[in-house]
Amino acid sequence: MMSDKNDTEDREDPSAQALAAGGTAEKAYKVGYGRPPLNRQFKPGCSGNPKGRAKGSRNLKTVVLQAASRPIRVRKNGKVQTTTTLEAMVENAALRAAQGDPKALTTFVGLLARSGALNEADHTSATSLPETDDAIIEDYMRRHGHGTNDAEND
Repeated sequence: MMSDKNDTEDREDPSAQALAAGGTAEKAYKVGYGRPPLNRQFKPGCSGNPKGRAKGSRNLKTVVLQAASRPIRVRKNGKVQTTTTLEAMVENAALRAAQGDPKALTTFVGLLARSGALNEADHTSATSLPETDDAIIEDYMRRHGHGTNDAEND
């Protein structure tokens, strides 16, 4: 186990150690992985990217949002209308999904899910069945061995 004195000496600046030993900073400093030569290191207070990001440059999100909000002219029912690119794309996906295109259907259902249009509260009434359908399903389940508690008591 090393003493505290040796541990603190290892953490000191290597150039200070070399100068204290009477040598030069470059001779005592070992160059290796994560330890670039002293003359190649960034000076304190200086950045590795001094110019930084160029003014006016845009990221991907900005470019995509700008393209999606760009107005375009679309023909609907024989009339030319102006709409955004995003609206036209969503309408196109909805029409193709309604015509049975499986890729468009997957895309459109994904859009509905991400937009929050498919919340539990919105489609709970659509999944509840009328009483006659419930009775038919219970009868089927009872006849095929998947009876409910009421059917098992018969």
